[in-house]
Amino acid sequence: MFLIRPNPYKDESLTGYLLRTNFINGYPEKNYLLKMIHGNLREFQRNIYHEVSIDRISKLSGIDSKILHQMTDNLFKERMDESTFNKLVLRNRIQFCPMCFKSDTIYHQKVWNLSVINVCLEHRIDLIKTCPICSNSINLVSYIKGECSYCRNLLMKEVTENLYEESRNFANHRLLANLFIDFKTIELFGRRLEMDRFMTLSQYSLFLLQGSNGVMRNTRHSSGLENQKQNLGHWLSKVIDMYKDFPTNFVSALNRFDHIADPTRKTIVKTKFEKMLQDDFYQNIRSEFVNYWAQKQAYRKTTALKLGQDISSKNISKFKASIVMGLNITTVNQMVRIGLLNEVSYQYKKWLIIDEVNELIKRCHGEFSSKKLFDRIPIREAIEMKGKNGITVLGYILLILNQVLTPISPIGATSILDVTLDKSELETVLSYFGKLGESLQSQDDVSHGIATITREGVNYEGKTFVSPKLATMKCFNHAEIHGEWSIPIQYSLTEPNQILLYHMHGLEAAVAKEDTD
Repeated sequence: MFLIRPNPYKDESLTGYLLRTNFINGYPEKNYLLKMIHGNLREFQRNIYHEVSIDRISKLSGIDSKILHQMTDNLFKERMDESTFNKLVLRNRIQFCPMCFKSDTIYHQKVWNLSVINVCLEHRIDLIKTCPICSNSINLVSYIKGECSYCRNLLMKEVTENLYEESRNFANHRLLANLFIDFKTIELFGRRLEMDRFMTLSQYSLFLLQGSNGVMRNTRHSSGLENQKQNLGHWLSKVIDMYKDFPTNFVSALNRFDHIADPTRKTIVKTKFEKMLQDDFYQNIRSEFVNYWAQKQAYRKTTALKLGQDISSKNISKFKASIVMGLNITTVNQMVRIGLLNEVSYQYKKWLIIDEVNELIKRCHGEFSSKKLFDRIPIREAIEMKGKNGITVLGYILLILNQVLTPISPIGATSILDVTLDKSELETVLSYFGKLGESLQSQDDVSHGIATITREGVNYEGKTFVSPKLATMKCFNHAEIHGEWSIPIQYSLTEPNQILLYHMHGLEAAVAKEDTD
């Protein structure tokens, strides 16, 4: 039983109240407190309490158990799934309002437990997350004591000597409070969103936002809300901005995203976002998204062809060709190196032949279909399946040209990345890389790709490799008579003059060395 029983504040967290009462009664350690209430540290840190603990606290403090229950985060936990709750609720550290800290009584507000709220809803200023002196995180014990547990400086002195400006994100945090504190709905892109819908929207929208800001380095494994707890309110505020004044801000966000330099990262991020658009609830976003890329591609294609015709009716630059094909310039350069496209000289510059580019596009697109393409997958999604260790865009193009994969394009498709592949055919092709994939996981300096068997030898990225074994098998003669074909290869960055060739099922077939003669 506590001898001194202070009254809780209306918006105080139960954990904060217990620590405050504990210190007032002369108990400096929280372990003794946990024993008294029959609680555990994990629940204590998250402001979550079982009924047994609440009843015990009621007896110790003399406060009605219903009031104590309102001071917990139990209600938050009951309204959302475990994964969402873990993203939203802070542990081991807190955030607090410096203006509230200046008041006569220091107590911890329950709303400060939510990582999604980073602004004081009363004073409209950003919450403090770290010690003003040493920049370490502040835990609840340090806050109640008013002293940083790392540098031992008084928080009161440092906080009260600073001036604080009104947060630019206050309006957005007021909307977030409607969702996560009052459990109301908010309106974005012409729809009313409850908390679950907004979290889904944020999960996928952050792929675009974080990708545009260079936050996501490993897009294959990164998730929009993963590892963002400390800055979650900041990012969710950006999501709200993205859909305010819809579609103006949304289109601006797409423009920023379209300028991502890394084409692989851009493709993977775009594919992740498109998964959300399969839900008809987001139809307004889907319509604007599809319209944006259709207009963008049409403009690029028209501009590219017009500029190409201004220079010559037969030639086009590699950059303009990349726009017409919907690919990055790196892939076009690779096509030139392996002979898929030929360069010609015109007015002291190198150009591609428009007819060759158009023929390549025609062969890659295959048939066009207005039907729903079930059991098929776009090339951009196939790339995402394996990330950096999978087949490249050029690899898929070679497999299509060699009739290993059968392409079908949906009506309106302009980019080669929109071409769809049969899933069963793709699965067979990917199985060829089974052994390569296992090898890549343990060797950082090893990569793989698709080479071409020609009459001269094995051609990869502009280099010709010779293999006595393939020569004995008359593979090069076969290529001269019946046409070239593709083969999976593995190579090491430390031995660039040698490659390993693989046949069906990913088994090693032969070694080839660069022909330097």
